[in-house]
Amino acid sequence: MVMVYARPNIKVTSQEGFEVLGFAPDRTATRAKMQVAVDLAGALLPIYGQMLGNYPGTRAHLMAMPRNFFAGGIGLMGNVLFGEFVVDDLDYLLEQGTAHELGHTWWGSLASAPATSPHGGFMQEAFAEYTAWLGMGRLKGEATRTSGVRMNATWYMYRRPSGRDLAVLDENVGTSSLYVFVTYHKASVVLRALEEAVGQETFLRALRALQARGPGGLTPEAFLDVLGTEAGAAARSRAEAWLNTEGFPSLVMSTTRQRLSQGERVSVAISRVGAAPVLLPLHFVLEGGERVSRVVEITQDDTTVDVDLPGMLVALEADPTWTMPREVAPALQGDVTLDGVVDAADVMEVVFRQGAYLPSTRREDGAYDSLYDVNLDRLINADDVEQVIGSPGLHGPHIATRSISRWLRRRGWPACNSTSARAADGRWA
Repeated sequence: MVMVYARPNIKVTSQEGFEVLGFAPDRTATRAKMQVAVDLAGALLPIYGQMLGNYPGTRAHLMAMPRNFFAGGIGLMGNVLFGEFVVDDLDYLLEQGTAHELGHTWWGSLASAPATSPHGGFMQEAFAEYTAWLGMGRLKGEATRTSGVRMNATWYMYRRPSGRDLAVLDENVGTSSLYVFVTYHKASVVLRALEEAVGQETFLRALRALQARGPGGLTPEAFLDVLGTEAGAAARSRAEAWLNTEGFPSLVMSTTRQRLSQGERVSVAISRVGAAPVLLPLHFVLEGGERVSRVVEITQDDTTVDVDLPGMLVALEADPTWTMPREVAPALQGDVTLDGVVDAADVMEVVFRQGAYLPSTRREDGAYDSLYDVNLDRLINADDVEQVIGSPGLHGPHIATRSISRWLRRRGWPACNSTSARAADGRWA
C-alpha cells in the first residue's frame, strides 16, 4: 500500500500480536493515541481470524489522513484510514473505529455486496459493526461488548429523527435519513439477537460460509441461506421477521410470587408490543446471590412463565447484556427489580445507576436503560429516586431493612446490620 502525507509524520508499530504500522502527524499526544490503536488492531486481527477466517496479509496499516478527509474512517483489506479529527478531537472513537474498520477486511474486501445492491450497507456496515463488538468482547470482556451493543440499540431506539423508522431490508433505507440509525445501529444489534437465538458458534459457522461467497456474494438471501443451513428453518424465519419488521419489542413485565416449602414459585407475565419474535434471557437472582436462568420465547402479545426457585427472589434481570434492541418496563410503577414489590432494593438499584444518560452524541455509551429512568426524561438521577420513593406500592421500613440487606448480598457486599439498615430505612423508605 502506498501512502502519501503532506506533513511530517510519525510511525508506530504494534507491540505484540499481529504486526500493525500506524502513521500520524508528528505530535506527542497523537503518538500515544496511535499506539493504542495499533496495539488494539494487532490484538483484534487474530481474534477476527478465529471468528471469520484468517486475514491473508502479513501486515496491517493505520493512517491518520488530513482534516479535510471525507470520512471518519475507511477500512480496506487490513488498512484503516482515519480522518485526522478522529485522532485529535474525537479520540473516544479511535478504538471502536479501529475495530469497525478492520471488520471491513472481511465485510467489504474479502467478501462484499454486489455494487448495485440496495442492501450493501446492511451486508457490509452492519456486519462490520457486529464483528467489532464481538471481537472487542472477546478481547476486553463481555461488559465491553454489552456497552457497545447498548450504545447502538439506544441510539437507534431513541435518537431517530421524529421517531420514524424503516425495516432493515427496506430498499429505501440507503437513501433515507434513517440510514445510519437502521443500518449501523439497529441492524448490528439484530445480528446480535440472531446469534443469541442459535448460539455463537453456530452463528459464526454461518458467517464463515457467507464469507466464502466472496466479492459480490454478500446478499440478504445468501445470509438467510447459510443461516438456514447451519441453524435450521426456524432460525431463517426468525431472521426474516427481524430484518423485515420496523421497530423493536417493548415488554411490560409483572411478577407474582407464591411461597413453597423451600423457595418460591414465581410467575412472570410479559406483554409485548412489536411484531419481532423475542427470545428473552431472564436471570432470577436469589437471596444468597445464586442465579437461576431461563430463556423465554415470546411469539404472542401476552406470555406467562412459571419458575420454581430454590430460594427467595431478590431481583429479576431481563436481558441484562442487551442481546437485542428492546425496551423493558415494570407493570408496577417503581418495580425496577421486577420482583413484584416496590421496596428499598428498587431505590438502591436506581441510586446505583445515577448519572446514566441517553447520549446526544453518536457512538457514545451513556449506560442508559429506560427501565431505571422512572420519569423517562432520558437521565437517571435523584428525580428517579424520588419517583420510586413516591411509588404507591412502596413497602414500609421493615421490608426496606430486609430488602437492602438482600440487595447488598446480590452485589457481592456484606449484608448490612440492623443499625445501618434502619439508617437506610430512614433515608430512603
